[in-house]
Amino acid sequence: MSRPTPDEEDDQGEVFLDESDIIDEVPIDDEDLPDADEEEEDDDIVSDEADDSVHIFTGHTGELYTVACSPNDVGLVATGGGDDKGFLW
Repeated sequence: MSRPTPDEEDDQGEVFLDESDIIDEVPIDDEDLPDADEEEEDDDIVSDEADDSVHIFTGHTGELYTVACSPNDVGLVATGGGDDKGFLW
Protein backbone atom coordinates (compact mmCIF):
# COMPACT_ATOMS: atom_id res chain seq x y z
CA MET A 1 0.00 0.00 0.00
CA SER A 2 1.44 3.38 -0.97
CA ARG A 3 1.06 6.51 1.07
CA PRO A 4 -0.86 9.35 -0.58
CA THR A 5 1.19 12.37 -1.53
CA PRO A 6 0.28 15.72 0.05
CA ASP A 7 -1.40 16.75 -3.23
CA GLU A 8 -3.60 13.64 -3.18
CA GLU A 9 -4.59 14.29 0.42
CA ASP A 10 -5.78 17.79 -0.50
CA ASP A 11 -8.10 16.34 -3.15
CA GLN A 12 -10.06 14.32 -0.58
CA GLY A 13 -12.14 17.32 0.49
CA GLU A 14 -12.79 18.74 3.92
CA VAL A 15 -11.67 16.98 7.09
CA PHE A 16 -13.80 17.16 10.22
CA LEU A 17 -12.77 16.49 13.82
CA ASP A 18 -14.98 14.84 16.39
CA GLU A 19 -14.67 14.17 20.14
CA SER A 20 -12.55 11.03 19.60
CA ASP A 21 -9.87 13.12 17.82
CA ILE A 22 -9.21 15.30 20.88
CA ILE A 23 -5.96 14.34 22.61
CA ASP A 24 -5.83 17.02 25.31
CA GLU A 25 -7.51 20.28 26.23
CA VAL A 26 -5.64 23.31 27.52
CA PRO A 27 -7.66 25.79 29.58
CA ILE A 28 -6.98 29.43 28.72
CA ASP A 29 -7.52 32.22 31.22
CA ASP A 30 -8.99 35.23 29.40
CA GLU A 31 -7.19 37.58 31.79
CA ASP A 32 -3.80 36.33 30.55
CA LEU A 33 -4.59 37.08 26.90
CA PRO A 34 -3.48 40.42 25.43
CA ASP A 35 -6.18 42.84 24.39
CA ALA A 36 -6.62 43.18 20.63
CA ASP A 37 -6.93 46.96 21.04
CA GLU A 38 -3.44 47.17 22.53
CA GLU A 39 -1.94 45.35 19.54
CA GLU A 40 -3.61 47.70 17.05
CA GLU A 41 -2.21 50.74 18.87
CA ASP A 42 1.32 49.30 18.66
CA ASP A 43 1.06 49.12 14.85
CA ASP A 44 0.65 52.90 14.65
CA ILE A 45 3.89 53.56 16.57
CA VAL A 46 6.93 54.09 14.35
CA SER A 47 10.14 52.70 15.79
CA ASP A 48 13.06 55.11 16.10
CA GLU A 49 15.56 52.27 16.57
CA ALA A 50 18.67 52.44 14.42
CA ASP A 51 19.12 49.74 11.77
CA ASP A 52 22.20 47.86 12.96
CA SER A 53 21.98 45.09 10.35
CA VAL A 54 25.22 43.35 9.52
CA HIS A 55 23.91 42.16 6.15
CA ILE A 56 20.75 42.59 4.09
CA PHE A 57 19.51 39.60 2.07
CA THR A 58 18.06 41.41 -0.95
CA GLY A 59 16.81 38.27 -2.74
CA HIS A 60 13.78 37.94 -0.50
CA THR A 61 10.65 39.97 -1.23
CA GLY A 62 9.03 39.28 2.15
CA GLU A 63 10.08 38.97 5.77
CA LEU A 64 13.14 36.87 6.55
CA TYR A 65 12.29 34.13 9.06
CA THR A 66 15.44 32.05 9.38
CA VAL A 67 19.16 32.17 8.67
CA ALA A 68 21.50 29.19 8.95
CA CYS A 69 25.27 29.42 8.58
CA SER A 70 27.38 26.45 7.52
CA PRO A 71 29.77 25.27 10.25
CA ASN A 72 32.24 24.10 7.58
CA ASP A 73 32.11 26.94 5.04
CA VAL A 74 31.82 30.46 6.48
CA GLY A 75 30.77 31.77 3.07
CA LEU A 76 27.70 29.50 2.83
CA VAL A 77 24.43 30.79 4.30
CA ALA A 78 20.87 29.50 3.84
CA THR A 79 17.83 31.72 4.36
CA GLY A 80 14.07 31.24 4.34
CA GLY A 81 11.35 33.82 4.43
CA GLY A 82 7.74 34.83 4.17
CA ASP A 83 7.95 34.88 0.38
CA ASP A 84 8.02 31.03 0.50
CA LYS A 85 11.53 30.94 -0.96
CA GLY A 86 14.79 29.54 0.30
CA PHE A 87 18.16 30.86 -0.80
CA LEU A 88 21.75 29.64 -0.56
CA TRP A 89 24.13 32.59 -0.47
